[in-house]
Amino acid sequence: MGTNEPNSRRCAGGRLVTRRAFVVSAASLGVAAGSLLTGCAGNPRSSSIGQQADESFANDLADRSESAGLSNDASLPSSSSEQKGADGNSVDPNRLIARLALISDTHLSWEFEPSVPHMRSALQALSAFDPNPDAIIINGDLTNHGQPEEYDLVEQLAGEAGFKFPDSFICTMGNHEQRGYHDDASPESFQGQRDLFMQRCNLGKLYYDLDANGVHLVMLGPDADPQSWKTVRYSKEQLEWLDDLLESDARDGKPVFVFSHQPASDTVIHTYEGEYAHGALESSAELLSVVQKYRNVVLVTAHTHSPADFYRPSDNGPLFVCDSAVAYLRNDPHLDWTDDAPNYSRGVLADVYANRIEFLSWDFMLDAEADTGSYTLT
Repeated sequence: MGTNEPNSRRCAGGRLVTRRAFVVSAASLGVAAGSLLTGCAGNPRSSSIGQQADESFANDLADRSESAGLSNDASLPSSSSEQKGADGNSVDPNRLIARLALISDTHLSWEFEPSVPHMRSALQALSAFDPNPDAIIINGDLTNHGQPEEYDLVEQLAGEAGFKFPDSFICTMGNHEQRGYHDDASPESFQGQRDLFMQRCNLGKLYYDLDANGVHLVMLGPDADPQSWKTVRYSKEQLEWLDDLLESDARDGKPVFVFSHQPASDTVIHTYEGEYAHGALESSAELLSVVQKYRNVVLVTAHTHSPADFYRPSDNGPLFVCDSAVAYLRNDPHLDWTDDAPNYSRGVLADVYANRIEFLSWDFMLDAEADTGSYTLT
């Protein structure tokens, strides 16, 4: 469906894991709701960043859910009801269409101590969970400085886990790939960093779309010069291209995942006024003006280094997802680093079914469900 498409691989299937259900009923994507997976929960952390951050997250989500008229104890219709596809034939609502692994902020560098063992744990956990997912998305800040030796390190660790870089991965560019070693980066250095990212990730453009076993994925990229290396900007041309894609998917009634390393302001956790990620996307207002028109959109963002977050302020608009971070988490939204930040490494697993999308927050160091639980979009 798009350009620079990586090799598509059908899901080989994987074990069902038990999950503690944290469900917020949301508007239909054009099909009826179904039942949840069942499985096993990991032990919640009893101290430090996980408990503090997750309690803050839970309180924030409860407040926002109440204001949006959503409920986390709403009953869902049975999955046994008959579904009809576009051709009028019956569709099994429990048929797994695609399995997606959503990770970000790996910050790989031999100079950054937590990054290597955390990425190794993440890839090994993903390989054990499902050695052949339909897509592994690294949503920006793959490296810490966007240097050739750091991309070599990605390739090494991927090989250890049975994957191949870049073929096994779908990547977006983050501000750390954009940065290089230049805190006072110029447009010339930005372009050099972009070119290296596209070369090492085997891409022809910074923004592109592709199909993962029938699921549309749209990858955004910082194609316009930002005010500093810490922020990113999307061009008008890219946002018009995105709008055209989303409009087409809306007409067809198809869900679409949109990936942006930097989150839009005032959406997921730690993106509000005075917090770390507020204003990180210079094109925030422009991006929101596009995605908020479509109820079939899942906007997945990163950058905050926060526990996973799932937020849908309106039944007629998109779902906003924070995919957490692999290298470290922070327990203070106002700080870039806290002493216990290296103790945590997380991502999100997404199973796309005929009638729902199930999200599971995963702790790679524990190889178990993270405290923030799961979310089902129906």
